[in-house]
Amino acid sequence: MTSLDTEALYSIVLHPNDIFFEECELLFNKNNLDLTFLNNPFRFNFQIKAPFYLSHLYSENDMINNLKETNILDLKSIFDKKYKFISTSQINDNLVIIFEDDQKLNFFKSSIIRSFDIFRKTLDPLEFKKDISRYNNLSEKEFYYYQIWGYPYYYECSSHHISLLKDKNVNYLESSFSQIQYGSLKLLKQKNIDNDDYIELTSIS
Repeated sequence: MTSLDTEALYSIVLHPNDIFFEECELLFNKNNLDLTFLNNPFRFNFQIKAPFYLSHLYSENDMINNLKETNILDLKSIFDKKYKFISTSQINDNLVIIFEDDQKLNFFKSSIIRSFDIFRKTLDPLEFKKDISRYNNLSEKEFYYYQIWGYPYYYECSSHHISLLKDKNVNYLESSFSQIQYGSLKLLKQKNIDNDDYIELTSIS
C-alpha cells in the first residue's frame, strides 16, 4: 500500500448545461435504468485536466485562486458554442458520447493542462509504479505523455467525449443527443482513487 491509496485527487472539468441532464434522464427512462445514478452530476463531464495528486508545496486555495484567473473571454466562447454529437464508443468498458473536435476548445484545454501542472505531485518510484499500473498497453506517445503530464491520454491521444455509463447496454443513444453545451468550468476533488464521488471546490459559469 502506498500513500496514493488514501490521498485525494483533483481534476478540472467542463460541466454540461441542464439540457444535457434532461436528455440523460429521458434516455435512462427509455432504458429502464436507475435514475439515482444521475444524483451525482459531477460524474458527467468533459475532462480538461485529468485527476492528479496535489504537491505538498501548494494548497487547495492556490488551485482555486489559479482557476479564478482563467481568461473569461476564452471561457465565454466555449460556453456559447454548441458542439455537435458525432458518435458513441467504448473506452475501458465505459460507454462514451463523442462530440465534435474544436480548435479553440483544444487550445483552452492545453492551457489549463499546462497552467495547473505546477500543482501536480511528483511521484516517487514506488508511487509511479503503482499509478501507471492503472493503464494497460500504452503506446510510446501515451507513455511519453504520462511521464510529462502524469496522464497518458492528452492531445492527439484523447477525444472530446463524456463518459455515460459503465458495463451497460443502452438503446436510443443516437437519437438522444444532437449536441452539447457547457455551462461551467469546475475544480473537483475526490476522496481517493477508489472513490468516484466528487465535491466541487470552485466553479466559473
